[in-house]
Parts: sequence; C-alpha cells; structure tokens
Amino acid sequence: MTPLVSLIVPIYHVRDFIGQCARSVFSQTWKDMEFIFIDDCSNDGSLEILESVIDNEFPSLRERIRIVRNERNLGIAAVREIGLDLAEGDYVAHVDSDDWVEPDMIEKMVHTATETGSDLVYCDLFKNYEKRSTKILKEAEYDDVRILIKDLTLGRKFHGYLCNKLVHKSLYKKQDIARPAANAREDVVYVSQWAWFAKKITHLPIPLYHYRKDNGGSMLHRGKKAFSHDGALNQLAVFDFYRHKTFENPVGIIRDTFLLQTGRYMINSKDKELIDSRRDVLALVKKIPFGFKNGMRADRQIKLKLSISRLGI
Repeated sequence: MTPLVSLIVPIYHVRDFIGQCARSVFSQTWKDMEFIFIDDCSNDGSLEILESVIDNEFPSLRERIRIVRNERNLGIAAVREIGLDLAEGDYVAHVDSDDWVEPDMIEKMVHTATETGSDLVYCDLFKNYEKRSTKILKEAEYDDVRILIKDLTLGRKFHGYLCNKLVHKSLYKKQDIARPAANAREDVVYVSQWAWFAKKITHLPIPLYHYRKDNGGSMLHRGKKAFSHDGALNQLAVFDFYRHKTFENPVGIIRDTFLLQTGRYMINSKDKELIDSRRDVLALVKKIPFGFKNGMRADRQIKLKLSISRLGI
C-alpha cells in the first residue's frame, strides 16, 4: 500500500498566481494524494480561478480536492492549523499559493522518506524573481539536530519554511507541542519542534520547490514592526511552552540563542504593551553572557542589551 500525502494550500488574494500553483500540484507524478485548499476570505477572484482550473483541466481529481472557505479572515497561522487538522495522509506537505512545484517533487520526497525511514525530509528550493535570474537555495545537512535547531532559530543554512518539507503524521498530528500565536514565523514554530522530535531527518539535495520572491502581498512585505511583533509572539509561545519542561527540548538546548532572538524581535516590534507584559523575558536576555557561540555578534548583543537597559530592566 502506497502512502497517502495530504497537500495543504492556503489561499489569500493570489489571483495572479493560483492557476500556476494549482496546475503544478494537480500534475504531481505521485498519485496517492489529497488536496486541501483553505481560502481565508479572498475577494479577488482567487477561488473562481481555482474552481475553473479544476473543472476545465483536472475534473477527475475533484473528489480528492477539499476547498474550505473561512467565514472571516483568520490569518496564516490559523489557516495552517485548519489544514493540519483536516489532513488524513501518512505524510503532509505545504505549498504556498503564490509559488509552484516541480511535477515530481512529492514522488521524490516520499521515496526518500520511505527508503531512509525518515519522518522529516527537506529539499532545496528555487528562488524565482520576475526581473532577475533564478537562484538556488541550498539547504545544509546535519548530523546533530541541536545545530540544525540553532541554525533554524537564526535563520541561516537551514530554513523554517514548511513548503520544502515532507512530514510524517507521527509529527504533524503530535498534540503536545506549542502552537503558533501569530502570523510571522509560524512555520518556524512547527518546524523547530518537528525537527526536534523526528526520529530521522533527511536532506534531499535537489531543488524541487519554486519560491516566488516578487509577491508584494506576502508576509515578508508587511513591514519590520509587524513582522517583529508577530515573530516575538511566536518565539514567546514556544519559549513559554518549554521553559519549565524537565526533558531536553528544542528551546532548552539553545536557550541563550533562542532568548536573544526573542529579545531582538520584541525590541524591534516597538510594541510597548508587549514589552511591558514580558519584561521577565527581557531580564533573562540581559543576563546572557557575551559570546560567539550563541549566534549573535557582540556589537548586536551590546545594542540589544542597551535597548533593554533603557527600558529600566
């Protein structure tokens, strides 16, 4: 019996891209799939385009396609949770609706997972630009998951994207993990924990996912303050979930690195209410000794701690 893969696609104001995205996922060479599209109250005709692609080009897939229409805009974090709750596959994969994938992406990733016994597989990506040449983002390989988690937290070498990961249901259906609290770095919340609890992680060193870098409506274009605010909330959600756990966990093994990044997001958010409500975390950040091992340059640590001191902490 071949594994079933659940493919989750969030939709929000992507009329210019949803057709290409849908065609790429419906054309996968791996046939044992279910497709879950979640529309977060788009009003630009995105859904009508999706329905047209299904009816005119892929009518035979209709019974394997589920389209969820949210009654109000919930944000990407809630949309991802809905998709994971609905997924019934042995594995789950994500595709953002302004991107597209190679036709054999799922097949290659499933074969890698089953042949190696991995419950998390990640591939390389194409970075596609409208007016610049395409680049390839090559992910690093790891023998030590602690270094992987550290690089993930710092946003280097290993990235927290959901879109280039295939994840087994033993991880994506795991209940006792922290959940995203906001709409930036919500993918890192999942991936950091899935990676920690995975029995085996395998890198597939082939670019199979096309990541569009010119979509001005994407999360990366929301502005530094908004991105930092939501990033801080998600960092805090993970920190609070694990801070009193006695077993080794993805926060405990890189505590100083994690706290420094959390403090940076909090300060950059310039949100007085958030900062005042979590002065306990900033106090912990201030106590971290200077050092290169925690992943932040000394001058940036000094700047961060000076900002915290100016708050009277």
